[in-house]
Amino acid sequence: LLQIGVIFGIASITIALLVVYSVMIYMEKNKLDNCVKLLNGYGFLERHGRKLCSVILFYVAFLSVLIIVRKSGEEMMTIGMLLGGAVVFELLARLVLIRVYEQRNIKDMLKGN
Repeated sequence: LLQIGVIFGIASITIALLVVYSVMIYMEKNKLDNCVKLLNGYGFLERHGRKLCSVILFYVAFLSVLIIVRKSGEEMMTIGMLLGGAVVFELLARLVLIRVYEQRNIKDMLKGN
């Protein structure tokens, strides 16, 4: 049980680091686009909805593959619950990180740096 906990902890930290890195790359890559949309009055979901939808679509595709290769109903229920938690955690993490990144760097983005 301890080994599973350690593996789960390492996997969680790795996923969290990947999410942070992914958000940083996304924000730097789309800096100008997001500034123009912000100045034109687009809402948060209008500016970043595509990125969040791509995360959801990834998990839907992943769950579809798991359903095709499923072993038993009980295992699928457990995997589904873990996957649902992962989706919620990742979406909330992305929302918070994007919001924080925008708030901290809004002046630089509007100046064109």
